[in-house]
Amino acid sequence: MRLPYVPNPPQFENGDDQEIVDRVKRRRGEDGLLELDLSLLHSPTVADGWNSFLGSIRAKTTISASIRETAICRVAVLNKAWYEWEQHAPLLRACPNVKEEGIQHILLAAPRTDTHSKKLDGVQGAGIAPLSNPFSAARTTIESMPAALADLPHANLSEAGGEGHLGEGALDEKHLAVIAYTDAMTLDVHVPDVVFERLKQSFTDREVVEITATIAAYNCVSRFLVALDVGERNAQSGLAVY
Repeated sequence: MRLPYVPNPPQFENGDDQEIVDRVKRRRGEDGLLELDLSLLHSPTVADGWNSFLGSIRAKTTISASIRETAICRVAVLNKAWYEWEQHAPLLRACPNVKEEGIQHILLAAPRTDTHSKKLDGVQGAGIAPLSNPFSAARTTIESMPAALADLPHANLSEAGGEGHLGEGALDEKHLAVIAYTDAMTLDVHVPDVVFERLKQSFTDREVVEITATIAAYNCVSRFLVALDVGERNAQSGLAVY
């Protein structure tokens, strides 16, 4: 951490600030305050707004837990925010409709971006061409991964092909559409029409707004985490994505 955490439990002389601490604690429940909270509480008013917004994103949307956590975990991978991954990968793994192979795809699939989009001859519509797989080029080893990734099946982890499709078959169209949308929003900001239309075919207008807000919110979270090295995970960035 590039700044010291506030003391835990935080003790503020200002009563309004202490009420903010109590609100954050109520949202965290039995988990108690996280390193993220102890970073944000250097500015209690910022922590308060963050707590309200992220509380809505996490607990008050209509999208399923697996869709939400797929988007969050994919943002974490793309931004190399391993603290974020460690917090959310267990939540994704707990979803009964998500297999380990699907988690591998979220972790290892090469990102597909607007810059590399192209029309496919003889195929209806347009496809998004994948980048070359950075993991096969880097020959990533199990030892170089953050500790929280060590429990994934590793049979072919460092041998993942350049197509970036490892585990893709374990995810349904809804989850794959969310991954493509997350890649575009996170890496390009601009979302190609073909990517948006793919998402729109599987979700209602409300769900599209909630998915978009979730991806945007956790891009904010990951940038805060990485910039300040919350949880001291930056040195564990063995999985360079780009």
